[in-house]
Amino acid sequence: MPIHILSPVQQVILKTCLERGGSVSLSELKEEIEKVVKYRPVAALSQNSKALEHRGYIYRTSERRRITIHVNPAYAEPLRKVLGLEAPKALLSGYSLRDGGELELTFQETLKKLNAEGVSVGYVYCFTTPEASAKLKEKPFNEEKPLPLDVYSKDPEKLREEIMAVIDQLVLKYTVILDITPLTKLFADVLAEASATYKLPRVFVTPEKLVWLRPL
Repeated sequence: MPIHILSPVQQVILKTCLERGGSVSLSELKEEIEKVVKYRPVAALSQNSKALEHRGYIYRTSERRRITIHVNPAYAEPLRKVLGLEAPKALLSGYSLRDGGELELTFQETLKKLNAEGVSVGYVYCFTTPEASAKLKEKPFNEEKPLPLDVYSKDPEKLREEIMAVIDQLVLKYTVILDITPLTKLFADVLAEASATYKLPRVFVTPEKLVWLRPL
């Protein structure tokens, strides 16, 4: 999904949204537009926001006469690259139980290897199972999503729904690194699909090294 040429006003709209976590009120945007457009800034904001909405880059919501502009999550990372914006890194990974019942903390090895390559991760989100979650008493990550093991092996639609919902939230604030190493092949396949959809980096960890399947 190539990004069309952006006008200066469109760049201000998108930069402001992304720098404020993915959304900004129309009134706040008006203040930013007035800094770069001296003649009819409200008209410039209206015209350019409608153009961005038509392309699918943004959408708007309205509540009690307050209009808010939101970046479409699928475009967040491509827009950052076009606009030259840097976002903190997040890791979407997981952990599970081995056949013998021991915990396999895949995300820790991924973090270690990312750190060795100079990639600093500020937020970690793990997918796991209820059994593994119950066994891991101390949670050395920010957030987790326990799903039954059958979802990871037999229910692609449910798994896709859960993963995409998490990415939709994270990608507005972070460049999300997708780790296909843990859990099941279906988990890896859905993350590969998400990597293509959201244009996000994707990694796989072996005992020897970190493999970038889609680079940062």
